[in-house]
Amino acid sequence: MALCSSALSGAPSGGGPAPPSLLRAVQGLLLMAAVAAQLLCLRFFEGRTLPVLVDIAARWSFVRLWERSLLTSAGLLLAAGAALSGAALLAPCAGGLSATEIAAACLAAALGWAPLLNLYLMLAMTIQFCSLGLDAFAVELLNAPHLSGLVGLVGQFNVLNAAIHRAAYTVQPALTLLIALTLALAIAALVRITLPALNPALNSGSFDGDTAGGGDAVLEGGGGLTGDAVAVAWVAVLLLLGLRLLERIAVVNLKCKRLPALVHCLDFGHEIDHDRWCVAAHIAGSGAGFHVHSVLVSRGAVLKLGYVSVAGVFLLATRLLASFRA
Repeated sequence: MALCSSALSGAPSGGGPAPPSLLRAVQGLLLMAAVAAQLLCLRFFEGRTLPVLVDIAARWSFVRLWERSLLTSAGLLLAAGAALSGAALLAPCAGGLSATEIAAACLAAALGWAPLLNLYLMLAMTIQFCSLGLDAFAVELLNAPHLSGLVGLVGQFNVLNAAIHRAAYTVQPALTLLIALTLALAIAALVRITLPALNPALNSGSFDGDTAGGGDAVLEGGGGLTGDAVAVAWVAVLLLLGLRLLERIAVVNLKCKRLPALVHCLDFGHEIDHDRWCVAAHIAGSGAGFHVHSVLVSRGAVLKLGYVSVAGVFLLATRLLASFRA
């Protein structure tokens, strides 16, 4: 019975080591995912997809706009990475660790976040190309009645559609890794914080070693409640980044869905224009869009996922706040 109660309370039995904290578990998963993220980034930049996208963007005259949007995203991610790495100092400082251990914790956070943010930048760059490419094709459609008519529109759309499909297929493993990591960390945070029996620090609400494992339990746990708060903040950032990517993918798919209606709105000088119908039917039947494992992401699905994710984050924040006040 003593062993069972010790296991349920999360305290070590017989003076053994304390269970790892949520922050330590999150850091370990980030470091493992960072290795895979770095390999996927190297594979993308050394492959043939990026030169094809750059060539299309240059020929369609939106490469400068693509570059500016990429620089803006890189600056925001750099600031976010510095803030997330600096947040790793809170838990070691609260646990009373030495300067060497604090520096090691900050370095581990930086090594974990840098490849992941680079992976996110790669995904954002690819999705932004698809969005800007569709905008450029829409501009060509609007100018078509005054310039060349329907001549060449099908060929231009086929090139853009092939580029979007190739880009989506190339970054699919990277997107899968980011979503899988976010899901794993979110489930770990929910289980650890919402189930008090698994976290003695949340039961006691203390930072000075009043748990069943003594003072070393809090130190080994990575700063007690402060470490859990940092881990939840990291999970929330990953959720927001993932939702942002899915929302941009949904926008790309929505633009593809609206292209046939745009073609039908154009006037090429004929009240009944069979050629215009043919072009619109070709676009509608080509299966255009950014597919994720053969699934088209819709804005409705992203909104539902965002609602569930925000509710989970508020649940974790409420639980932590109640533990701090205890």
